[in-house]
Parts: sequence; structure tokens; C-alpha cells
Amino acid sequence: INEWADIVGHDIAMRCRPKKLDRPRPGQSGEGVLTLRVEAGFALEVQHLAPILIERINGYFGFRAVHRLRLLQAPLTAQVTPSAAADDDPAPGPDMQDDPRLAAIPDSEVRDALARLARAVRTRRR
Repeated sequence: INEWADIVGHDIAMRCRPKKLDRPRPGQSGEGVLTLRVEAGFALEVQHLAPILIERINGYFGFRAVHRLRLLQAPLTAQVTPSAAADDDPAPGPDMQDDPRLAAIPDSEVRDALARLARAVRTRRR
């Protein structure tokens, strides 16, 4: 649930949330069914996007955890916050640019990537 926006995208995550995942027990036949709580006006869109969403979810888990979606039309309660990876400003903060450990790295692309990573970690911890 914490990674929902990263899995399906921020726009979709703002309008639907996972409620529960029903999976068959070991040794039983059946398929994984993910119940999504969806805003009433967005349910039809989710139906059309179902194959893509299932593919993204299963790609995240690394196995076929979800075979189909069950939609529950209801108002959403909590808002999803965008992840640090969705931040539009990839430039490192001024505090990271002055870090002597980064200044010692000769490759500017690697140095900038590490500064962005450090900023994302700090943002996520807050």
C-alpha cells in the first residue's frame, strides 16, 4: 500500500486504493483478486486500465499475485502523497552540493546522481 503511487502512477493512485488482496491458500486452486476502492466517477476508467494495472502490480511483486480486479465504488479517505521519485525538481539541494564527499567524485554525472539519491532519502525520511 505504501508503494501504491509508485506502482500504478500518481494520477491513478489519487483516485483508487487497494483495499484487500484475496489469494488462494497453498494447495488450493483459485486466483488472486485485488479489491480496489475507487471513486465512483473513475470506476469505468479503472475497468479499461485493468490489464495494465494488473501487469504493473504483478511486475512489482515479481510473480502473478493478481489475476483480476474487483472494484468497490466508494469515496476515498486518505490522500496519497507523491514519492520522492515523482519529484519534478531533480537538482540536488544546496546542502548536498557542498558535501566534501561528493566533491571528491570526479565524474559529474555520478556525483549528481548520488546527490539526488541522498536528497530523495532525506525527503522520504521526513
